[in-house]
Amino acid sequence: IDNSGKFSFDTKYFPDGDNLFRIHFSKKSDPPATLNIGGKNENHIFLIASKHSNITIKNYSEHDYIKDLIVIGYYPNTIIKQIDVIAGYADSTALTISMVKNDLIQSAVFEKLMTIADTCSNPLVALYAVYKGDFEKHFPVNQQFYKNFLSKWRKENSSYFKNFKNKIP
Repeated sequence: IDNSGKFSFDTKYFPDGDNLFRIHFSKKSDPPATLNIGGKNENHIFLIASKHSNITIKNYSEHDYIKDLIVIGYYPNTIIKQIDVIAGYADSTALTISMVKNDLIQSAVFEKLMTIADTCSNPLVALYAVYKGDFEKHFPVNQQFYKNFLSKWRKENSSYFKNFKNKIP
């Protein structure tokens, strides 16, 4: 990373197909193993890329080094950002509203994420939406959705889908 905060990766070492990457950002004073998942101190982003990707990450916040990051250059990353915003909405309201309202919001968030998963044409984005929708919690009540999801993506042989298939009874 240079003094202006710019950095790059040589993508020739990336796999040919799309893969999900997590880029972890930390401050100079943080220990190297620091990783915050969830909450206001979250310090990573996910993006989809391959060895042929040409992606730009822009920060639109003057104060928060990761809150307003936008990934430009490959459309699936726009949907990943939308999924994160939707999933984050449920997390941000959990402590400030009644349990009934929270349950309604959780249900609406789940439905929106499953709609994205069901209609998305990119398998990794669809799977990302399923994971953000907490499929392990929702599987007992929505088994048919997950069976249909696996049927739709039955030709996907990526390690991501193999792992997911192993988690579905």
